[in-house]
This record gives sequence, structure tokens and C-alpha cells, in this order.
Amino acid sequence: LPADVVGTMIYSQKEERFLVKKGPVFANFVLADEINRASPKTQSALLEVMEEEQITIDGTTYDVPQPFMVIATQNPSGHLGTYALPEAQMDRFMMRISLGHPERESALLILRNASHRKCVETIDSDGFRPSDNQSSGPGSPSSDVPAHASSWMLAMRGIAERVHVDDVIGEYIVRLVEQTRCDSQVASGASMRGALALLRCARVAAAANGRDYVLPDDVMEHVVAVLAHRLALTDEAACAEIRQEDVVRRISEQVPVPSMGGERALP
Repeated sequence: LPADVVGTMIYSQKEERFLVKKGPVFANFVLADEINRASPKTQSALLEVMEEEQITIDGTTYDVPQPFMVIATQNPSGHLGTYALPEAQMDRFMMRISLGHPERESALLILRNASHRKCVETIDSDGFRPSDNQSSGPGSPSSDVPAHASSWMLAMRGIAERVHVDDVIGEYIVRLVEQTRCDSQVASGASMRGALALLRCARVAAAANGRDYVLPDDVMEHVVAVLAHRLALTDEAACAEIRQEDVVRRISEQVPVPSMGGERALP
């Protein structure tokens, strides 16, 4: 709602009076992510602050901190559940740029840094394994799955994040995603989020197979499931009843598979 953006008046029982609760626009830099998903009424709440650099709440005007800047993003390819920005609001933005997809070097850098999670603690998976003399009765990890499911899942995720991904594999994933964007039967290809999802699935597949590094087979195992639903086919392909899964399979056959060295099992 507009009040969630600019602020509102709330009644304080302790002080027995109404107090101003300022919204998130009272900041030096305001980022409106996917602004076209907000309703027109909520979008109109930004008109005053973007032009006058002030907010009016219940008849009282408040200045926003300086410097003040609004940065907004919108997804031009998906219009379901979105609202077009009015001309009055578009005119308040100094400039509009199209980021597009990252370059290959930047995409590889994103994949290299995908495993470095700032707020995730390193978990020792051995701490969640039942010992040899531990029974499988009530309360043990093997029988009390709901109580220990989160711990087991965090432990398995920690193992997958430690799986090594060679730059050759990273470039292979990027080439697969790039090929979906230039295929003649695809109107809108996979984004960088699809590449990251394919990387994570490949890591899980490698760990499940007892390896601490990813092979091209791990990527191929999940390429259809990860990328197919992210493609928007052309009208001609849809009329020909071509499936997204078939397009991804064909693309995966066109992209050369890199050759890797010898295998090394997880310790």
C-alpha cells in the first residue's frame, strides 16, 4: 500500500497520541525492485518524493535525507501481474538503461562466486550422522525425520557448496544458457538465474555420485529440468507443437561438451 512506502500515522498508547512512522523512502538511496509489480496507487506515492524530494503525511510535509536518489528495476519480458508505469512517473527518472545479460567474463565470475555465501555458517556433516552404537528408535535421526530434517538439509547443502566447479564447466554452462537466447525457436531465453540454478544442481549431482568436483555429465543430467521452463518459444514453434524440453535437448546436443581429467572421489 502507499502507506507502506511513504509512511503513515500510528497511535501510541504509551504517549496517547498519534506519531509519524516514516516509510522506507526516507533514505539516501531508494531501490524499488520490479517497480512495475506495484499497483498504480502505490506507484503514485512516489511521484511527490521523486519530484519535490519531500513526503506529505496527514497534511504535514517532511523532507527526505540528502542526497536522495531513486533507482528502480522492471522486467520488460513478463507482463503478467505487472502494471505499466505512467508517463508522469517515467518522466521523473533521469535516465533509463537496459542492462541485458552479463558478458561471458562477468557470467563466469558470477558462477565462481556462487558458492561464497556471506551469511551461511560452515556445518560439519559428521555431527548429524548417528553413531554406530546409536539405536534407530524414537528420537534418533533415522526415525525422527521431522525434528532433524532441517539439520540434515543444511549439512547436505554445505557438502554441495564445497564441490569444486572448474572454469571449463562454468563456461560450458554459460554457453548452454547463451545458446537458448539465440535459438530460432526461442523468443526469450534463460537468464543468469537459470545458469546459477544449473550450477547448483550439477554440484548436488556430483556430491550424490561421491565426487568433490563437477563433470559435464552432472550438468547434462539436469539441463532439461532446469532450463526448459525458463524458455518462451516463438509463435511458430508453439503452433508446431514443439516442446520446450525438446528445444533444450537439441541445444544441449549442439553445444560442444568439454573434456575433463581423471576422477577423484570424495574423501
